[in-house]
Amino acid sequence: MRKVPIIFGLLLLSGALILPAQAGLSARFNADADAPQPQDRIAVAADGESEDSGISQVAGRAPYYLIFDAKGIFLKAVRNPASRAGSRASLQVVNLLVRESCKAVIAGNFGRNMEYELRAKGIEFFKRQGTAKEAVQSIVEK
Repeated sequence: MRKVPIIFGLLLLSGALILPAQAGLSARFNADADAPQPQDRIAVAADGESEDSGISQVAGRAPYYLIFDAKGIFLKAVRNPASRAGSRASLQVVNLLVRESCKAVIAGNFGRNMEYELRAKGIEFFKRQGTAKEAVQSIVEK
């Protein structure tokens, strides 16, 4: 009868010692997740995957977003998760831009909801025509 409370007490004590140790290990292994991301990236709503692609006229439904660094160097193309979304495309796109650390976005046109979401997140937006590369250069030079 006395063994049950003793065993229960030992389990509680070992759990109190093991769980904080595991939390410390996981924090160490996930240190990269907390590392600062590059800031001031520029995204371009584009019709293709290359920096010479044309700028999409519809920001929320663009097939791709091209990501450039603050100096205008092309980093990568990201498929737009909202390109075929039924609704709430602007919110999905803005979340993508936040994850990619973008501080500015370029497109041919922005819808009212998209503009609202961008302002709420502090992301600048620019309406441009032409290629992604040319549009980014025009922003970087200013």
